[in-house]
Amino acid sequence: MYPELGLQDEKIYDRLYLNFGVTNYDNLGTSLLTVFQMITSETWYTQIINTMDIDIPIIGAVYSFAIIIVGQFFLLNLILAIMIEAFKKSHE
Repeated sequence: MYPELGLQDEKIYDRLYLNFGVTNYDNLGTSLLTVFQMITSETWYTQIINTMDIDIPIIGAVYSFAIIIVGQFFLLNLILAIMIEAFKKSHE
């Protein structure tokens, strides 16, 4: 409970200030930021909780884990491999 903010319910406080409303799926820019943060493992737990806040929570969990598995383990490593190869070519 947060009486200094005038909020009596803890869940209301968490929903209002959860990640300051920056990462969401409201438009393309914030959606790309949200996916990028999940791929880099920055706020993956918070994003899973946010995506599970729908009518069928399992869909949000499956979507989040698919982004993490495909994005983090495959795409991020592919991008890093391409960058390392470019640095090797430029060094030669």
